[in-house]
Amino acid sequence: MNFLGRLLRRLPRPRLPTHFLPDSTNGQIRTLLAPATSPSAISSVRKRLFAEIMRNGSPSCSMTVVLDNWVEQGHSVEGSFLSTIVIAIRKRRRFTHALQVLEWITKDGNCELTSPQLAVRLDLIAKVRGLKYAREYFEDIPEAMRSCQVYGSLLNCYAYKNSLEEAEFVLQKMRELGFATTLFPYNSLLSAYARARKFPEMDVLVKEMEEKGIEWDNYTYNIRMNAYVAASEFEAMEKLLLKMELDPQVITKWNNFLVPASGFLKSGQIDKALLMLKRVECLAGARFLGKNYLSMLSSLIKLDDMTGAERITEEWEQKRTVYDTRIPNFFITALAERGWFDKAEAYINRLQQIGKEPASSVWYIMSRGYHSGNEMDKAVKALKKALELGLTKWEPNPVLLTACVDYLREQGDDKSAKNLLAYLRNRSSSPGSAEKHPSPIEEPGI
Repeated sequence: MNFLGRLLRRLPRPRLPTHFLPDSTNGQIRTLLAPATSPSAISSVRKRLFAEIMRNGSPSCSMTVVLDNWVEQGHSVEGSFLSTIVIAIRKRRRFTHALQVLEWITKDGNCELTSPQLAVRLDLIAKVRGLKYAREYFEDIPEAMRSCQVYGSLLNCYAYKNSLEEAEFVLQKMRELGFATTLFPYNSLLSAYARARKFPEMDVLVKEMEEKGIEWDNYTYNIRMNAYVAASEFEAMEKLLLKMELDPQVITKWNNFLVPASGFLKSGQIDKALLMLKRVECLAGARFLGKNYLSMLSSLIKLDDMTGAERITEEWEQKRTVYDTRIPNFFITALAERGWFDKAEAYINRLQQIGKEPASSVWYIMSRGYHSGNEMDKAVKALKKALELGLTKWEPNPVLLTACVDYLREQGDDKSAKNLLAYLRNRSSSPGSAEKHPSPIEEPGI
């Protein structure tokens, strides 16, 4: 079985550390704005400002105006509290607002940013205004303030934009200054190498980390395993998985097992892929697991591996604690589109026995299939079922509809034929009605 790289795009991947993330478990990143007060510990007066900034999330709203108004009302604002605000709004990806807060601190020239704050401001400038302006800002930072964190931020900006030569230059400068001793810059460059599929360069960087005794974290393992999967080096991936699980410095999380699940699926080792999903279930909970089963099911169906798709569906049935309608809908649709109506009907019967019903779009696809096989009695019943459940955002194919109406008239059931036409006529005149082919996962009710 030839599992192509497209599978990797189907399974959700863990988010790699391409920029400073204040809510990350990486201690270096989290303390960039320290000291900071947690939102739960701030005073009632500060809570008003905090709530005001959280509420004004519109891009058109200026944090400079909000803070100026606050000061004009006679309030003061401490730098540590503003650091708390920056952390909170950056977590919500309000990068422009976070930058405005940091710029407000220094706008009168009465207060200077700490080195960690400079690093965060550099990162925000790259996000909001671009690399050119970030580089210009870096050049304006006094040499004495260009700390390991500031250089790491600059490297990360280049790595995020896949400017590898510039990122490599910054890392070399960090080596010369004795700053290349922490994990963050290496993770940033490893992530960029992985995206560019520069696997030999990754090997060199990993060897350097080992020589320096720089310990890995969850992100490092995920980056490395992603690269092994992309290069189809499944044996190396499996060895790295074992190393990660034995690493006393790493607390494994659910996303650490998504990449190996993708790798095992790509290599045709479905049993091991399912084992990885069980690990995800243990760490993340059953509700999240449905997304991963759906991704694996979709991948197998795209590769026409219906035996594997059936196994994935059966495994989901055994393990599910939350019913995700998308999975049975997707599986039934795949069976119907291949003309395997006996299996599709058997699976529908099993669902109905536990009080579940396929989506209207699935019944429509079944009806279309029956029509193609000239099983008009079943085609009409399936179309009626689709209508009963409610067609949304799409209209039945005119050829199918005409065939069903003609069949009903041939059977002497003029009343049902008229009702069918009347229903479709009403739908065509209703607002928002538009032709669209249905998808079995458009109705993701859980």
